[in-house]
Amino acid sequence: MSSPAPHRYAFGEFRVDAIARQLTRPDGTPIALTPRAFDTLLYLVRHAGVLLGKDELMAALWPGRIVEENNLSQSISTLRKALGTNGDGERYIVTEPGRGYRFAADVRTALEEAVTQIPSAGAVAALDGVVDPAPASPDRRPATTRHMRWITLAVALLIGLLAASAWWTVRHGSQATAVPITTIAILPFRPLSADDRDEVLELGMADTLIAKLGSSRRLVVRSLGSVRKFDGLDQDPLAAGRALNVGAVLEGHVQRRADHVHLTARLLRVTDGAALWGATFDEDFTDVFALQDAIAEKVATALSLALDDGEQRAMRAGYTRNTDAYMLYLQGRYRVGKTTQEQIRAGMAFFRKAIDLDPTFALAYAELADAYQVLPMSSDADPKDAFPLARAAAQKALQIDDDLAEAHTVLGWTAFSYDWDWAAAEKEFRRAIQLNPGGAEAHLGYGQLLSNTGRDAEAAEQGRLARELDPLSPFVNAVSAGFFGGAHRDQEARAVLNKALEIDPDFWIAHGMLGGAALGEKNYPVAIAEFTRSLEHSDGSMQAVSMLGYAKALAGDRDGAQALLDSLLQQVGQRHVPAIAIATIYVGLGDREQAIAWLDRAYDQRDPRMTYLNVMGRWNPLRTDPRFMAIMQRMNFTKR
Repeated sequence: MSSPAPHRYAFGEFRVDAIARQLTRPDGTPIALTPRAFDTLLYLVRHAGVLLGKDELMAALWPGRIVEENNLSQSISTLRKALGTNGDGERYIVTEPGRGYRFAADVRTALEEAVTQIPSAGAVAALDGVVDPAPASPDRRPATTRHMRWITLAVALLIGLLAASAWWTVRHGSQATAVPITTIAILPFRPLSADDRDEVLELGMADTLIAKLGSSRRLVVRSLGSVRKFDGLDQDPLAAGRALNVGAVLEGHVQRRADHVHLTARLLRVTDGAALWGATFDEDFTDVFALQDAIAEKVATALSLALDDGEQRAMRAGYTRNTDAYMLYLQGRYRVGKTTQEQIRAGMAFFRKAIDLDPTFALAYAELADAYQVLPMSSDADPKDAFPLARAAAQKALQIDDDLAEAHTVLGWTAFSYDWDWAAAEKEFRRAIQLNPGGAEAHLGYGQLLSNTGRDAEAAEQGRLARELDPLSPFVNAVSAGFFGGAHRDQEARAVLNKALEIDPDFWIAHGMLGGAALGEKNYPVAIAEFTRSLEHSDGSMQAVSMLGYAKALAGDRDGAQALLDSLLQQVGQRHVPAIAIATIYVGLGDREQAIAWLDRAYDQRDPRMTYLNVMGRWNPLRTDPRFMAIMQRMNFTKR
């Protein structure tokens, strides 16, 4: 049986660890290499002195694949730059014209390194204060002396091996941590120069790494929504880690110059600021995907994550290898994250352009689908226009990659908000959670479904999980606060809403929900003030208009309520007006006939706000009316 290949090598001033997949400098600092470049180096090191033909190298490095010779040339060029060779670039990797490559350095294994450092027996004796007398002839030397010689040599060998082990540990550092780290935040990258920012790329690098590391079921990764507030040039990564309640943070700098990208990254333990891993990368921008794979793999190794095959495949999934499509996708994510109607629609345009360049870009389809499905609630888009397009885009994403949690989440929201098919919605949300337990959006959607169908305790738990996963998202905090309503946990709901407003004082949904809480207490001045703030910050949401009108009606300001109602009625026929907004003001004015008539229209419109009929107190005056009961039955609601 052949012995296994060594996994630690040394040549010149460099060290290679095949298990940690790391090349280090003399001071122990790791040198960042893409996975393919490291594979090339390891193969060359293990065949040092041997002329390796290009065909042999390509077959070994790309088994079963047909690749261009240029791929090998790029890997060799990357290695020569990393090794900092002399002017002709061939101090370590020698090119044999027309024949191949030869690794010219003298390569030693870790054991050979240790043996060269073993102290002599005399040195060991001197250290012990023993003076060795002139040796007797071999025949007359006492047996005890001969035994002591062997013992001394054995001790020397042991000391040498222990020294080598300690040397390696000091040089390379221990990747294990005393307490396993299970939560991480990947902060927006910063520019190397404050005068030359590329916020799309800076945020996009974090976004991509969040998706890659989020594929591990053993690691909870904070969402982009929670980390994007830490995009300042003077960000304190450890303070951010404490605010996000994570065990580690990944932070770094990135700069793109034409077709070249320079990137540094550090993984820090939040408790004591210890650096668990760090590296510097200089790559062609066309290698950005391999660079991202390398960073994700290094972080996973530093955190001692044992990834199964499925998690490893998911981590390496890039969904596109087209750099132009990727940058368009990042532009879309950047704009959609600003949450205004104008920016969401601008982001959708970028997703479509990315798909045009790469029709197999599953993640771009999923993000386009998500943007479509939020429009009816965020900007009063027609549900009959938006939701079918959301469904089509999500289904296209799943045709490409059926394990894409983001697409299953969109289908869950579509089944819940548009189809009113509670069983289908639950199936999709649970599938998304199974694929990505760390995705707050799926937990939030599932919680909303559970809350609106009367499963209050389960809903509150899903809301807790969503907030834990995405603690600094005002949307997650505000929406999940509503899950406490059915359980009459009003103080907890108010505390979570206040947290949402601490994060974003202008978040209109939180102001609207605080207005609703004040209405429940019949505190009409506070309710009107909160609904006024909600309208001011909502980009003109008709739902905010309707709630302000409803509050004015209950407060006795019928003229004010009627004026807001008239403003909505005047727009009917000119644009899509959510019928449920008009029904809301009518029920406040006590006009049951008109309220039910407009609810019938809202049913025909498939308005997503109809899913709240079961839980919103404003509809209580209609609950005994047979026509209202018929609407509830058609929507598959059961009595609470």
